[in-house]
Amino acid sequence: MVPIADRIDREGPTLSVVKINVLTVSEEMRAELERRFAGRAGLVESADGFEHFELLRPVEGTDRYLVYTRWRSEEDFQRWTQSQAFQRGHAEAAKDAERAGAHGHGHGHGHGHGGPAAAAAELWSFEIVQEADPKPASG
Repeated sequence: MVPIADRIDREGPTLSVVKINVLTVSEEMRAELERRFAGRAGLVESADGFEHFELLRPVEGTDRYLVYTRWRSEEDFQRWTQSQAFQRGHAEAAKDAERAGAHGHGHGHGHGHGGPAAAAAELWSFEIVQEADPKPASG
């Protein structure tokens, strides 16, 4: 059995974990998805262990948005998904969908009045084992 210190020296520590939520979104629901994410802005930023968020809009060849988040550890991510802030954010998105449906703007897929903005979702998980930042300009 290799001691932890030896494993860290030889293999390097895991830097962070990345979660990518892959959302399949039809053309007519893209603006709605982006509006809902903008409405929840700020909820995740105060979570312990949260490091970064990006909502990536597809440019060509796909209808899949990527919701990229980076976390200090898997445990931090799991704590966030079980938190009141996470539950509140998703409940608010569901209420937004209902309001949109009540005003005739919803494109429901059998999930409430307004329905989800995404037709499908899939979660990808990664560990960061190497990363690089830009080198400072030499001058």
